[in-house]
Amino acid sequence: IIKVKEPLAEEWGRILLNTNILCFAHWGGNKRLKEYFDGRKKDGVFVIPYEELVIDGKSQVLKEISLCAGELAAFAGLRYLTKEFGGKGILPSEAVVQILGAGNVGWRAMQILHPIVKTIYFHDIQWEDVYHHSELKNVHCLNSSPEVISGFAKKSDIIICAALKKITEPELKFSAPKLISSELLRELKEVVIVDVVIDEGGNCEMSSPKSPEDPVWRLPNNVILYCVPNMPGTVPRSSSVKFSNAVYPLAKALLKLSDDGV
Repeated sequence: IIKVKEPLAEEWGRILLNTNILCFAHWGGNKRLKEYFDGRKKDGVFVIPYEELVIDGKSQVLKEISLCAGELAAFAGLRYLTKEFGGKGILPSEAVVQILGAGNVGWRAMQILHPIVKTIYFHDIQWEDVYHHSELKNVHCLNSSPEVISGFAKKSDIIICAALKKITEPELKFSAPKLISSELLRELKEVVIVDVVIDEGGNCEMSSPKSPEDPVWRLPNNVILYCVPNMPGTVPRSSSVKFSNAVYPLAKALLKLSDDGV
């Protein structure tokens, strides 16, 4: 079975014996799912997460979807900055942006935003790598210590949460570190936070999933918290093509198909 998202709870009972499922599992944000499929291994049922399929050091499926999410995160932040959507009502050219995580999501968001916003604070654990690759005058590359994140969050109009932590024991998976504490969140004023990694639990302690139809939490201090899982799913005509092109070589290899599909 080749899917995009993980099997839903109502689908579990329909999965036959000896079935392999390719999908985004997001184990870090769904412990119940992990427990269920660990129990199904005895039935020959195995989930093969795209995020764990690494070839030549790269996870191509995760990369393509992450680039989509980064682009969407940039525009979501700008959209909810406007008064029309309940934001503080300033121009993008006056906005200060904080990006947590310099992976594919963070880099794509930065590429979209740096020509049009005032300042970007770009945080990552691999500070030297981020700094080395950035030559943009309005992009400031910083480490991701709690004190640094907190200080610059209070100066920001938009915060894009894109930080994931790799866990390689006993198997490769990801989790979202909690970088925006509940205490810090209560101290912020009129900030738009786009928690892109909500699929893995989110970088904000107060994050919980919303939906494309009802995408944000609005806090008493006028903080807007955008928490839509599977953001690329909101642009299916674009993301489906990128997803299919990335998945096909993996599916072909697993099914041992030749180029003509035989």
